[in-house]
Amino acid sequence: MRGAWEACAGLILLAATTSPEAFGSAPTVATRQFIDRFCVDCHSADDPSGGRDFESLDIEANTLAVRISLQEIADQLELGVMPPLDAIRPSASQRQHQGKLLSNVLTSKRRERGPPTAVSATLRRLSRREYRNTIRDLLGIDMTMFDPTTEFPADRLDEGFDNNGDALVTSGFLLEKYLQAADECVEKAFANLSQAEPQEWAFRPPFRAQSDLDHRFRKAYGPRPEMILYDNPNSEPSFAAYGVLDTFPEGVPADGLYEVRVRATALHRDTPFGDTRTFFIDLDEPFRLGIRPGDTSSEDLYHSLPMQPLLAEQPLEDNQLQWYSFKIPLTAGFAPRFTFENGQHGVRGALVERIRNRNPETVPDEIRDSKDFAERFLWSMRNGQIPQIRIAEVRLRGPLPDADQQKRIAVRRRLFGSLQSFDPRQSSQLIRDFATAAFRRPVSEQEFVALKSFYNRRQAEGDSSLAAYKATLKNILCRPQFLYFGAENGTSETAADYAIAERLAYFLTSTMADDHLLAQAAQGRLRDPSVRAEEARRLLQSPLNSQFVADFLDNWLGLRSLGSMPPDTHAYRIYYQRSLESAMREETRLFFADMLARNAPAIELLSAKHSFVNRGLAMLYGVEHGLPPVKASAFSRVSFSDGIRGGLLGQASVLTVSANGIETSPVVRGVWLLDKIMGIPSPPPPDDVPALDPDVRNAKSIRDLLERHRSSEACSECHDKIDPLGFAWEEFDPIGRHRRGYPTGNRRTLIDSSGTLPWGSSFKNFRQFRQQLLRQKKFFIRNLTTKLLSHALGRRIEPDERGAVDVIMEAVAADDYPIRELIIEIVKSDLFWKKQA
Repeated sequence: MRGAWEACAGLILLAATTSPEAFGSAPTVATRQFIDRFCVDCHSADDPSGGRDFESLDIEANTLAVRISLQEIADQLELGVMPPLDAIRPSASQRQHQGKLLSNVLTSKRRERGPPTAVSATLRRLSRREYRNTIRDLLGIDMTMFDPTTEFPADRLDEGFDNNGDALVTSGFLLEKYLQAADECVEKAFANLSQAEPQEWAFRPPFRAQSDLDHRFRKAYGPRPEMILYDNPNSEPSFAAYGVLDTFPEGVPADGLYEVRVRATALHRDTPFGDTRTFFIDLDEPFRLGIRPGDTSSEDLYHSLPMQPLLAEQPLEDNQLQWYSFKIPLTAGFAPRFTFENGQHGVRGALVERIRNRNPETVPDEIRDSKDFAERFLWSMRNGQIPQIRIAEVRLRGPLPDADQQKRIAVRRRLFGSLQSFDPRQSSQLIRDFATAAFRRPVSEQEFVALKSFYNRRQAEGDSSLAAYKATLKNILCRPQFLYFGAENGTSETAADYAIAERLAYFLTSTMADDHLLAQAAQGRLRDPSVRAEEARRLLQSPLNSQFVADFLDNWLGLRSLGSMPPDTHAYRIYYQRSLESAMREETRLFFADMLARNAPAIELLSAKHSFVNRGLAMLYGVEHGLPPVKASAFSRVSFSDGIRGGLLGQASVLTVSANGIETSPVVRGVWLLDKIMGIPSPPPPDDVPALDPDVRNAKSIRDLLERHRSSEACSECHDKIDPLGFAWEEFDPIGRHRRGYPTGNRRTLIDSSGTLPWGSSFKNFRQFRQQLLRQKKFFIRNLTTKLLSHALGRRIEPDERGAVDVIMEAVAADDYPIRELIIEIVKSDLFWKKQA
């Protein structure tokens, strides 16, 4: 709860000799006496610590400010955070008694106030991800290589969430981009309606390498070199990381599924010139050939591009040139590019030195001692037995006949109804049907008349009937009714049902409602909590549920920021060589999805002793012996017995996203844990306090530095709460690898990960810290519930809605808060279905 940490020690200071019955019997009287005795010294009107004046707090009043203040006091009692550790602290029974009194007071006030009124919320538009998903399903466009939101301004985040209506501003620039995107999307949808004639292409040597290497390849391998791949696709600067079809400058002519046949081999997995440390590659694994798309309009296909998903991959046989076949989707104007997915990292900078310094007896003296860099470089390429993939021929065929027939049929039905093509005589019905789908509710007569008038006007201005129809569809995609949730949907009960369907669909699938959910809305059934629960269970089992998992974790844990501060390429080579950024994200998604599937208790997010890892993550975690190299890219469930891994707190994704790629900070990680896990955001530092206290001279470690920093009274109040949590995570480096010390020159400074938590519990290491954190289960579950509600409603959950949050939790408390049922209780709640003002 925002501001909870700002309540000072006086809030719950209770003398050890004071019995629970020492105060008045009436809850409000007892609370008033409690505050007068233990709080007003710090929270008086003359000097209100933390900005809170409890001396004049009117306990009997039933205002929002009073309810918030009382809830903060109750939270501090439940946590046991105050008073400070060097003050007299109440016993558990004393805290429990006062907490019950406050709970009774708050319950009474909420009951007296009545049901929460509709929360005033800014009209919420589709976020960029919601826009992409909606266009995908509305027009049947494959978004693998097409993103109409590329030039949209980035969505502003609010507490990490990208779908908060208050933060999703709409600018004139964004409106222009909506027009552009609508044009591109409609034209693309119509272009994909017909099956293009299949074509075939063959590509043989010579293949060109990137410009700074091409002439060297020709000198080393002759005038007609094969396609040769050395580096993995994450290596920068790369050395032959991407194999490009340079004689295919226009790419494929149409969207569709294509067959790619590649004659390739893996070479030198048995190289005598080094080991894993030398080549930064796992030579136990079969080399994997990957295919990634390349936009041929790009100026440089030989390096990484913004959109280059891995379309396919295949382990190769060693030293055997043979054919491999793939079927991949390609968008018009794109071409396949070939990658060495588990290749080396940083070959360019180390190629010659590796050969020179390893097994010198195999290198001729005239080469080893030569001052001619080019000569040594070429000899290394010819004779160095550097691990590589070679491609001798590529054949491409497509688009494959009828491969996308079902998709085309679905789009044609959306655009033309039951017809095979546009019939001007059916324009009215087609416009009405498309608008109904786009607006995610039945179109009103007034809206239809405006759209039909637009269609007629375009025809009168000289457009053909088809051009006028396409222009009308683009008009629909630029209207508020499409771009905003519940825009101009009226106040009827039917409109409310469609709004519920929309909210439920975007919560659990991140896209528009399917036909089944819309049918429930049409019948007015979604006002029934049991029907909403039934629909939620159905959607949680649908394939689109994976989008909910990914989007919620991005919002809650900030995983969308993973990779925004890339780790140092030399200190953390494994991060790039093993493609750990995508693997980290996938681990957390698989872990959360598994919990949903099992309906596991929500606390397992912290307490679990298992996770899902591929070989790269297993190497990072030190458990690679359990995963066979031949299935290196596959994820497997792994159990841990070390008390370090398992659950969110031991996963590399959250450990990396809470660091800056170069070093770790107990402050940054402590703030992350308080906010994301405990739901207690830390207040910003006072304006007159520098980021670090000036007098930090002679500090020998980060702990020593922070000790000096919080010696200032202005700093200590927050840092005493933040730093201990961050110190526990100092056992992990910036990419989540467990460590015992900091590298400092030629020696290592041992890490001290001990601490005392704000509520008085001490720990010696991360293992004990996690056990202590589990004792605050209710705070974690409440935070998770609040984050899920924010994701569902597209807004912050206000302090005065705390009672509604607790009702949701209480509904599943008896079963230990199973996570799927917790989500279903959110969907059933009044907060979810009531119209937002």
